[in-house]
Amino acid sequence: MIYFSSINYYANIAQEMVLSDTDIKKALNTKRIEITPLPDFKTQLGSCSIDLRLGDTFRVFEHSTNSFIDPSKKDYSNEITRELKVKNGGQFIMQPGDFVLAVTMERVKIP
Repeated sequence: MIYFSSINYYANIAQEMVLSDTDIKKALNTKRIEITPLPDFKTQLGSCSIDLRLGDTFRVFEHSTNSFIDPSKKDYSNEITRELKVKNGGQFIMQPGDFVLAVTMERVKIP
């Protein structure tokens, strides 16, 4: 689902709403939401969502005995993850319990 958050500064109330397919198209046309390349609405637009496609790069978290991640360590991500690049037409298979970050083919910008 695509959520669009707005803040009413005078009342200091945060509001969230689910956008319909029509609202998503309007938001894309007015640049309130930017997706590059523009999705194929016939195959990627749902009633209140846009399906993004996985890219070819994944960050696979290694199993570790560390109980926390220290973000102050430089290049710490290389100690706890490994980058995996799938060849064109290749497959990436996740195992139960795996945690993976993936790149999408689309770039999304939400103000």
